[in-house]
Amino acid sequence: MKIDTYDQLSIYWLKTIKYKVPKSFLRIISWFHFELNLLFFNKKKLKKPDVIIVSSLSLLTIINGFLLKKKYKCKLIFEIRDIWPLTIVEEGSFSKYNPFVQFLSLIEYIGYRYSDAIVGMMPNLIEHVENIVRYKPLVKCIPIGFDESILNNTCKISDDYINHYFDESYFNVVHAGTIGITNALDVFFKAAAEMVNQDKSIRFILVGDGALKQMYMERYSHIDNIVFAPKVPRKMIRSVLEKADVFYFSTFDSKVWKYGQSLNKVVDYMLSEKLIVASYGGYPSMINEAECGYFIPPDNVGALINKLIEIKKLGKNEVNRIGLK
Repeated sequence: MKIDTYDQLSIYWLKTIKYKVPKSFLRIISWFHFELNLLFFNKKKLKKPDVIIVSSLSLLTIINGFLLKKKYKCKLIFEIRDIWPLTIVEEGSFSKYNPFVQFLSLIEYIGYRYSDAIVGMMPNLIEHVENIVRYKPLVKCIPIGFDESILNNTCKISDDYINHYFDESYFNVVHAGTIGITNALDVFFKAAAEMVNQDKSIRFILVGDGALKQMYMERYSHIDNIVFAPKVPRKMIRSVLEKADVFYFSTFDSKVWKYGQSLNKVVDYMLSEKLIVASYGGYPSMINEAECGYFIPPDNVGALINKLIEIKKLGKNEVNRIGLK
């Protein structure tokens, strides 16, 4: 077993079955494998905790959390990073009557009902929890943060990278991060494809990698205003993002977002001080609070095209001013 120690904090790594595809049966097996490893892990060497924090995903860990709470007679905090099983019902095409979904729903209820406190990054998480347990438990929002040291430890990307994928003579709309199913990027590509004949001065740039990148490249790489740029190390991402005029992210039109978002991507975007456009119809936060961008309806290509044309007409100085808020 691998053990990492930082000052007075020790991290014990429990090996589990590896999987490559997030939406796979092997991933579920790895959950159960982890729970068994944790259940039979020799805890005699551990000090008595004051508080136990169970962080989902997986929801199943809350069962081990309850066992440890009883063993040590301490408080139990349940941290929600993704709302399951709602996410797989809304965005994974699972029926709410699926036996596995029903099982996870039971675990979710037990976790909310019997934890001493519930925390999550979603600003409206309390509404979801109350809908499940039908009373008002202790629920707190802890927004996603960042390590301030990254502001001073940014490494510069090579000039070759910038010169190859960016051109300041264009109005550059950038999406940075994973290119996967949950990123809902169809709107981004469809808008780019339509705009190539309307305004060739607007360029759409994807920085990153992911399961759907190859598919999108096969469909859209022939279009002049779409650029696929490779993933860059995190310590260099800010030196790439500063070349954008506008940042973009999108979500599906899903009940999951009714409870809000607190995404790493949004933090990275805001730290780079550029205007943000989001195809997002959920509980508003961060962008509207800082007034550094705009929410537009999800799954709406026309809305994205119109907003980008509107923003470009403001001029780069005004666009930059909004991004600095």
